[in-house]
Amino acid sequence: MTPRRRARCVALQVLYALDGSDVLDPSAALAFHLHQFGVPEEETTVTPEPVSGQAAENDAAPIAPFDEELALDLIQGVCTHRPEIDEVLTRLSRKWRVERLARVDRTILRMGIYELAHRKSTPARVALSEAIELAKRFGAEEAPAFVNGLLDSALDLLGLQA
Repeated sequence: MTPRRRARCVALQVLYALDGSDVLDPSAALAFHLHQFGVPEEETTVTPEPVSGQAAENDAAPIAPFDEELALDLIQGVCTHRPEIDEVLTRLSRKWRVERLARVDRTILRMGIYELAHRKSTPARVALSEAIELAKRFGAEEAPAFVNGLLDSALDLLGLQA
């Protein structure tokens, strides 16, 4: 997992925790999350156990490298632009109110829309791909297709191309 994908995982987890909260201090939320949970590592990573008779060099789990600047920007950006992002979501999800979307899907979609609309340094194709990967990892079985469909429609709504 790349440092940027880890950053998106961290941002998703923090934003998920902040969803529905009026207390939106992105920096404090990120710091709390990192203190409590650290950074997600690749699922296939195995930490070797110390050889019998040897003390472990460090009892704490290693912190996987991640792009903290990207994580903080995603958290701050989604928090700052949430009303605007939710308006886009409302227009896209005609059959569902934003509040009725699965919380993890809603959070992934908010991040994706923020990246499409406000992070011009992230190509649209990358924003879509990363949102779909988050949906595969954290969402239900149908989440990747759902996220892909809505964000593809968001491209049109925002006047962008993948």
